[in-house]
Amino acid sequence: MCGMNLAFKPEIIPAPYFLLMGHGYEFDRFGDIWSGIIPKKICDHLGYAITSGEPVVHHRCASNVWANLRKEAPGLEVNEEFWRVIDKVCLSGKTFVECYQEIARSLPLEGEDWAKLQEAMLAWTQLFDPVEIGQARHSHNGSHDHRQPSWKEVSN
Repeated sequence: MCGMNLAFKPEIIPAPYFLLMGHGYEFDRFGDIWSGIIPKKICDHLGYAITSGEPVVHHRCASNVWANLRKEAPGLEVNEEFWRVIDKVCLSGKTFVECYQEIARSLPLEGEDWAKLQEAMLAWTQLFDPVEIGQARHSHNGSHDHRQPSWKEVSN
């Protein structure tokens, strides 16, 4: 799952956060990838369904493949480690905020940039009131049910 062309229900916030990167950081161009890995992990833990399909917005911006490769090269190896680290985190939280905080605290990566990232991730979670997120969850259709519907339910 990728953070580009991502539509989601409000209750999954803060999970789709584009992590710090770009100018002034060691890595660039992985924000969309990493902002998909974390919500996927949390959705799996909390039992939320994720579906994929055609993009609503088509990205037609031509960019320089060689310039992009130079920007991405320093992060290619870390990208492979990042998803494995996230995959190994054992979540116990009952909300997206709790789970996101668990992931932020569980990152075993070292260095100044990673310390800033962890601090930013935890600060990000403080911007959201879990009560308001819960209210958004219950007000979208009056239901508490977030499981994936069966084919029979969808077709009726």
